[in-house]
Amino acid sequence: YEYRIFEKSDKTYGYDIFVEDKLIIHQTSIPGREGLQGFIVRKDAVKIAKLVIKKLDSGVFPPTIFDEEIKKLKIKTI
Repeated sequence: YEYRIFEKSDKTYGYDIFVEDKLIIHQTSIPGREGLQGFIVRKDAVKIAKLVIKKLDSGVFPPTIFDEEIKKLKIKTI
């Protein structure tokens, strides 16, 4: 798996997850949260993308991200 972080037009961030250059997840908002808010800080998008890949490597699909995980990783939200 590979991740790529992208900047949205509102200056927040999202991530894409690829398998052999095939896009399997396009995440434009913070998973596990209401609304369409992207990640405020690029490094937070990286943290969650890595967590998603860890779940995928463990055979978890879909790789649901829970609110507790967002809090544990100290992801900044509005």
